[in-house]
Amino acid sequence: MTMRIIYKPFNDNELVVCDLSTGAKFSSARARQGRNILEVSSASECKLGRHLSAMHLSIEGMCLESIYQGSKLFFGKNNEEWMELNGYKAKLACRNRGKPEGFRWGSLECSHRGSLWYDYLYIRSLRGYEEYLKILERYEGFLDIFSSTTKIACQAKTCKLIVEWNKAGKLVGCTDSFEKFESIWLEYARGGVK
Repeated sequence: MTMRIIYKPFNDNELVVCDLSTGAKFSSARARQGRNILEVSSASECKLGRHLSAMHLSIEGMCLESIYQGSKLFFGKNNEEWMELNGYKAKLACRNRGKPEGFRWGSLECSHRGSLWYDYLYIRSLRGYEEYLKILERYEGFLDIFSSTTKIACQAKTCKLIVEWNKAGKLVGCTDSFEKFESIWLEYARGGVK
């Protein structure tokens, strides 16, 4: 048994118990308990949940998960070769490396250790998928069966942020520049974007 979080827009998150030994899809179904919760992962029963997986989304033709893993800085250097791998292999290559010092992708750099960088990449990858934004508002929460309660980057958590920012009018154009995104994100982290 393991704990997972249901990220609920405009509400407190909810801890749920999952038994992953029964398989990801079954565990997700039990955790949702018939409620309108979207499982956001490659194992989702819902097509939208699979499409919103970091393994499926891309930026400039590169897998979002690969960009995120390859942009992590360890000992002052990133691992650009991981960006060429598929998302699963990039994630495995990065496992057991510890916490990154920051992130670098092309000319963009981020020294923040929270989910700022992941949230930026994730939301940026949704350019051209604006129809998903309204659909996300229909759900009462989001779950990523593969993301533990200790992980910093979580696609379900970012979906909660997307719904809240969209309602607050902060989502459109937020990824025009990393600096603009960072400013909004830091305001949100302090409780200012509602």
